[in-house]
Amino acid sequence: MSDASLEKDATKLLVFYRQSEYVHESTGRMVETLQELGELNHWCVETSEDSAVFSDLETLMAFDVVVFAHTSGDLLLDEPQQRNLQQFLSNHKKGFMGIHSAAATMMGLSVRLNHLG
Repeated sequence: MSDASLEKDATKLLVFYRQSEYVHESTGRMVETLQELGELNHWCVETSEDSAVFSDLETLMAFDVVVFAHTSGDLLLDEPQQRNLQQFLSNHKKGFMGIHSAAATMMGLSVRLNHLG
């Protein structure tokens, strides 16, 4: 299998790690670990702490999984960004993973994750 076909067929993760309150000392290492796992498993891993990653629905829908990693406090997602995230989460072919404080972060959003415990 060529590198081009690996890239095309690779699982695409968006790792979002914005922290507006408590800053976890281990966040940098956690992001590195997810990138290393991506390399080992041939995933495409994009990382960001900028909420603008949720601004364009078409770009967001290109990902297979959104990971909230050590997020804290107000994510500062405006209503259109929250709608885009909700549409992503409502798509049964897409995935969501929350690491550590993700559940508490989601409480301030209009987006609801009934399956997140």
